[in-house]
Amino acid sequence: MTDATADMDDTPEGEGAAKKKGGLVGILLIAVLALAAAGGTFYAVSSGLLDGLLGREPAEAPTDAEDASPAADGSEAAVDHSPLDLPREPSTGSFHALPPISVSLGTGGAGRQLRMQAVLEIDPDLAERVGEAEPRIQDTLLSYLRAVEPSVLEDPLALLRVRAHMLRRARMAATDAGLADGTVVNLLVTDFVLN
Repeated sequence: MTDATADMDDTPEGEGAAKKKGGLVGILLIAVLALAAAGGTFYAVSSGLLDGLLGREPAEAPTDAEDASPAADGSEAAVDHSPLDLPREPSTGSFHALPPISVSLGTGGAGRQLRMQAVLEIDPDLAERVGEAEPRIQDTLLSYLRAVEPSVLEDPLALLRVRAHMLRRARMAATDAGLADGTVVNLLVTDFVLN
């Protein structure tokens, strides 16, 4: 009987279970090593350790003699800004809120609704005259938004492009209404909801 029991333990079923277990351990080991390699690569690139290999000059930290902010005497120290860390100029304009815009996008029963609120940054000297041009600006923005395809607005970067187009159109509409060039400094989107 002992020989029969020993023969049963050597069956292929026992070997198959061991192979499955070994395969699972191998897959888990490969996954852990891949995650570690990806994390190490991300750290090396983001910290600048690979700048020489990637053809970029390594970033240098400012010394005590170099200050990253403007000097006390009014002159500006040399500051190296990355494209994502560009300084913004302080606003010197006034703000004029436009009425909310609701637009039906698309045709038929599959249409979608866009709700948007915008604020114009304007030249403070011409702030009282912008109210006169508001209907023309509102009409221009509404006409543009009706022409935009809903699929375009689903792109994560769509708001940047749409905002740039609306700013250009708002400037043209203000000029058409008799306001001087440069009256509309910027267009800020304060609400943008696509249903």
